[in-house]
This record gives sequence, C-alpha cells and structure tokens, in this order.
Amino acid sequence: MIGAMQLDPARFTNDVSDGTGLAATKSSLVPPYWTKMRDIDPGSQSLVILDIVLVADDAEWSLVAFDPLAAGEFVLAWQDPDPDRAGAVDVVSCALRGDAVGCFLSR
Repeated sequence: MIGAMQLDPARFTNDVSDGTGLAATKSSLVPPYWTKMRDIDPGSQSLVILDIVLVADDAEWSLVAFDPLAAGEFVLAWQDPDPDRAGAVDVVSCALRGDAVGCFLSR
C-alpha cells in the first residue's frame, strides 16, 4: 500500500443508509479506463507513478480509481489542473484508500 490511510466505515453510515451517498456514487461512475496517477511512496517519500483504472468522476474534482497492485483497493484522487509536464500525469492520489463507495463518500 502506497501512502494511504484506511477508511472508517462507521463514518459513512448515514450517507449509505439513506441512499444519498449511494445515488451520488452511482451517478459518478464512468466507463473504466486505464490512466496514470501520481502518489508518494510511504517508505522513501519519493514520487511514484502508478497505473490505475479510473472508475468514478464527480465532475468537480474527485475521482475514484482502482489500484490493481494494492490488493484490490480503491483510492480517492483528484485531477490536477497543472499536470506533471514530464509524465503528463494529471491524476493525483489523495492517499485515502478503501472500498469504492467509502472513498467516494469521503470526498
């Protein structure tokens, strides 16, 4: 796991139980596609570029991506309006990982 904190599922009980969070999550789903994401390696604190699958975009700033190398975890990310010029990577990890709905609701 690269530079992440875990989600507390209890924090999102109201959003899930009344359906508003699930509806918002569902409306933000996009056809999955591969892209690259900037993240920070927790050990070395160096920049790493990960291949991830983008699965949700709230059309504001929040993205949810699947990281296939992180034991099936999803990660909350954002789109940087000033992408890394060297790698043309504009998706940046928020270092928050967990399940897809939990990541989306934490935004």
